Amino acid sequence: MSETEYISIMRYYWLDASALVKLVTNEKGSNRLSRVFNSFSGVFFFTTFLCYAEAMSVLKRKYSKKAITNEQYFKGIFLLQNWINLKKIRLPSIDEHSVPVFIRVREIADKYKMDFSDALVFTAMTTGFHKMLGGKSKPILIASDKKMLKAATGENISTWNPEEDSAQDPLESC
Repeated sequence: MSETEYISIMRYYWLDASALVKLVTNEKGSNRLSRVFNSFSGVFFFTTFLCYAEAMSVLKRKYSKKAITNEQYFKGIFLLQNWINLKKIRLPSIDEHSVPVFIRVREIADKYKMDFSDALVFTAMTTGFHKMLGGKSKPILIASDKKMLKAATGENISTWNPEEDSAQDPLESC
């Protein structure tokens, strides 16, 4: 199999902070997302450093409000850190401090009235290596934020909301 053929059957998923939290807590859509996350080889998951930090903050808030136990809090942090260390979830190098990236992020944020973190995900998904992917390898944004999902369609970004019962599991199209 050639490198081009191999890349064309790869799956690339981008996880926003809500999806990262679903992976380590028991929320609506967690089981569906876990099925995709623990699927076959040839599946790659990405997130931004800001989404990772936001997920950690959400876990802290859940712990502080006693929505999760001390054990669940530290297990969630451990799992996210471990998956990133093992490259199960990849943190691509995005120079969010460069002027061109900042300008693009700001354009998206202003256009869709979203925060920097969400706009950075869109920028990462639509530039560099991921911009060149198409067909079944076109990156898919996994998120539950309805505003973010709606904005993604405006940027021609494929999406999957694990909370929606009607949403087709992305593995079913493999």
